[in-house]
Amino acid sequence: FKRTVNPNAENLVQEELESYEISMNGQLFRNSLQYNARIFVEQFDNLISEDINFNSALLTNNSESDLRGVEGEVHYRLTTDWKLSAGFS
Repeated sequence: FKRTVNPNAENLVQEELESYEISMNGQLFRNSLQYNARIFVEQFDNLISEDINFNSALLTNNSESDLRGVEGEVHYRLTTDWKLSAGFS
């Protein structure tokens, strides 16, 4: 099985990303508790994607994507030997 990729480089343009983020982090209780939170929006334009058929592929800029999300994590040092951590996204 052989698949050829036509890079189509002369027709590709640079991918673009526009990103916005608000974040907060800190420490409490003599650094025993550490927290981190992030809200973000990312907008991708001109994503390079691959149009695939059985034996060849063509690279194009026909994709875009919008990502939105929230992430967070907490770490708590129970003792010098034990640490409890949790995260979400």
